[in-house]
Amino acid sequence: MPLAERNNLVLDYLQPQDVEAVGSLFLSSFHVYPFFQKMMPDSLQTIRAWSAATNFAIDDPNTLCLKVTDTSTGTIAAHGRWIRPKGEGERGQPGHEEERWGDTFMEACDEKLAGELFGAFDRNREKFIGQERHWYMELLLTHPDYQGKGCASMILRHGLELADREQLPCYIDSSPMGKAVYEKMGWKLEHKEDFEHGLSYYFGVRQPQSACSSGHVHESGSATKTQQHLLS
Repeated sequence: MPLAERNNLVLDYLQPQDVEAVGSLFLSSFHVYPFFQKMMPDSLQTIRAWSAATNFAIDDPNTLCLKVTDTSTGTIAAHGRWIRPKGEGERGQPGHEEERWGDTFMEACDEKLAGELFGAFDRNREKFIGQERHWYMELLLTHPDYQGKGCASMILRHGLELADREQLPCYIDSSPMGKAVYEKMGWKLEHKEDFEHGLSYYFGVRQPQSACSSGHVHESGSATKTQQHLLS
């Protein structure tokens, strides 16, 4: 049973057989920015790097990997990753961005550009949320053909409902393309940083809302063992 449905769009967990589609989603959605064209060119190495990083995320018990599929075509229209807090007494979130993404991914990147971007992600997460327990909206990729059709909202609502159930804040680093959607969902994007090649990112926090106002999260029996642990 899917986590959510909207017309032909279905929200569910990303599976290992889906990982190759994620690299293509990155290229189609983020290569509208010259910065990302320079940081990770359109190449087989980039696709392999995204596959490796996605496999790592699927296996990580603290990462919730989601997908939105168009059931009329079988196309993966969007992919998102939510990272939930670690347990009490542990770090509030995983470590540096480079550690989470792995060597294969970082080797496919322009070292200077990736260092600047991931460094800003680390620095601002520490500034805005520190070691407070929180959910982190780490990644959201939507194919251009499906932008504006509710795919991003399906992924965002699922994580927000889980966070609201625990009454925890949510942190995000936002590209310009996603800013309006995130603000509509309740994030306060209080800080902006500019990078090379005309890229800007926005950083901020969404405070928890009452669980009754954010809806109900269906915990599907189709989840992997790792994902079942995540939701337990």
